[in-house]
Amino acid sequence: MTPPSQQQARYLGADATEPVLWAVRYGGTQTAPPGYDYWFDNRKRSGAQWVVQSSLAGSIDVTLHGKTQPAPAGTMIVFRYDEDSQYGQRRPLTEPYRNRWVSPVGAGVEEHMQQLRAATGPVLDLGLDHPLHQSLAELVGLLDPQRSVDAIRSAGLVHRFVMGLLDFAQAARREAQPAVDRAVDQLVEHPLDPIDTQRIANRYGVSREHLTRVFRQRTGETPARYLDTRRVNHALSLLRVTDLPLDDIARQSGLRSARHLADRVRARTGRPPSAMRQLA
Repeated sequence: MTPPSQQQARYLGADATEPVLWAVRYGGTQTAPPGYDYWFDNRKRSGAQWVVQSSLAGSIDVTLHGKTQPAPAGTMIVFRYDEDSQYGQRRPLTEPYRNRWVSPVGAGVEEHMQQLRAATGPVLDLGLDHPLHQSLAELVGLLDPQRSVDAIRSAGLVHRFVMGLLDFAQAARREAQPAVDRAVDQLVEHPLDPIDTQRIANRYGVSREHLTRVFRQRTGETPARYLDTRRVNHALSLLRVTDLPLDDIARQSGLRSARHLADRVRARTGRPPSAMRQLA
């Protein structure tokens, strides 16, 4: 059986100390020929490192916690060593499979990759022409020993790539969601925006009553209470740590005016905004 060909595979060292700056620990390109047993079980791998792999030609399957999805050319798969996931084909390949992969590391990578996977699962269907495929190739190029790339620039390239994947995943998730769930996300993710529940309901074409019911199911609070809590908390924080005028604090906290700010602070604390500054 002909082994797969490897190009540009480079390693920083699996036992290297996790860097603060974002970087690529390893990566490369690979072509597995027909007849090759291309199958990997991540439960048997150690290190808890993340991998993003682009399918460039051919197709494989990806299984996460028992659920299997196809990953044909144009997709990217996201997995982690030591988790309950597998990828490849359980039978020898019937056609060539070509891929490119990187393993990003750095402070915060774990959280971003978890959020990415939570949005769409392990397979992102970008299409072959998506610029993120070229971005991944650029990251593999960072591992070329003949290149000398500044660590700050490298960190920026890795960060841009992961953020691009996260943006794509979140947009894809939203497109697949019912309108009311997108409306709930808008309120939950942007509580300081100066917008009320009725306007959000109108924007997404749902009734205010339906939005309120689904919002409460997801958060345990009504939209009004959820927004008020976070806006007042933000205003109190600004009062304690800044000298901003009340009008500016109100605007940055999603409250209608300085008077509204004062009313909400009194309702919460029993004191005027000036007293909050004296406590700082």
